[in-house]
Amino acid sequence: KYGLNNINTEFTCVIDCDLQHEIEKIPYMLNLSITKEYDVIIGSRFKENKNNIEMPFMRLILSKIGIFILQSLNIRDVKDPLSGFFLFRTNKIKLINEKINTEGFKVLLTILVMLKKDLRIYEVQTNFRKRSHGKSKLNLKTKINFLKQILKLYFWKFGSGGGI
Repeated sequence: KYGLNNINTEFTCVIDCDLQHEIEKIPYMLNLSITKEYDVIIGSRFKENKNNIEMPFMRLILSKIGIFILQSLNIRDVKDPLSGFFLFRTNKIKLINEKINTEGFKVLLTILVMLKKDLRIYEVQTNFRKRSHGKSKLNLKTKINFLKQILKLYFWKFGSGGGI
């Protein structure tokens, strides 16, 4: 959120810093956004049903369960709303920056819930590599923050419509 206030480029790319995503896809994603005029390009782990995901089985199951729960937030046609790898037109997301008040790492989810009907979205299949350094931050606190984010999104969508 802080970074978005200080970006003056036409496009912004968000990527987890653990190098599990295919950074080689960034030029392709940017080209698609420019030539096809997409607003958001998601590096999706689940667009195609391939064995390209190198993550522990339990984490894969948690991701799939999370995505299933989120379908009721009107993002059914997005295969990976929990991706940590996406590129977007900066001006489109700046429109909601002040309304975003989420804790945790799933910023794409908030963007999709708040703006999906106004965005041209495309998903690019990406490989998700095994972590080579460090360890996952998917601990109890992260899971609680994710649940809080989901509750805020439901309240925003079906409740008062205030900030998230």
